[in-house]
Amino acid sequence: MIKVAIVDDKASNRRVFEEKLLGSNSFSITFNAGNGEEFLENMRFRKDDEMPDIVIMDLEMPVLDGVA
Repeated sequence: MIKVAIVDDKASNRRVFEEKLLGSNSFSITFNAGNGEEFLENMRFRKDDEMPDIVIMDLEMPVLDGVA
């Protein structure tokens, strides 16, 4: 199972990615975040076995974008 984190400021985009990925038995969603700062905060308190394998991140977001 591939663990995925989804980071996008638009909740509708996060929902679409989640629905598509969960339609496959190969992926699980570890968490969703609305911006890069929220993503980093989520990552800070995760144990090694809870870390996502893949992060799908929007590059243009308020607060802290995917490039930063």
